[in-house]
Amino acid sequence: MVMIRMAGLRPRFDQLKLLINGVLVAALFVAVIALNDFISAKYRINLGKYVPSREAFSFYFWITGVCLAAAYFLARVLLGVDRADDLFANAVERAVHIYKRSRK
Repeated sequence: MVMIRMAGLRPRFDQLKLLINGVLVAALFVAVIALNDFISAKYRINLGKYVPSREAFSFYFWITGVCLAAAYFLARVLLGVDRADDLFANAVERAVHIYKRSRK
């Protein structure tokens, strides 16, 4: 494994794993659409009215990004460049750690 990494090669069956994951993601999207159609036809429940519209979702996404960017730049001004970068790096590491722990 070390020699493969040193040579810059990809691990065995890496391309196959990527292909399988891509097919599974596509199948998941198709299954969600089919499930939505089934529920709509059989039980006459419109799931679309419980989901925010595309415009609302885009607005929430951009507002979250703008707030995070503003908090980062404000922290850089108030705390200094090094402390702000350390603070946000630690926050990202903790978020990734929590996400990985929740996936197990």
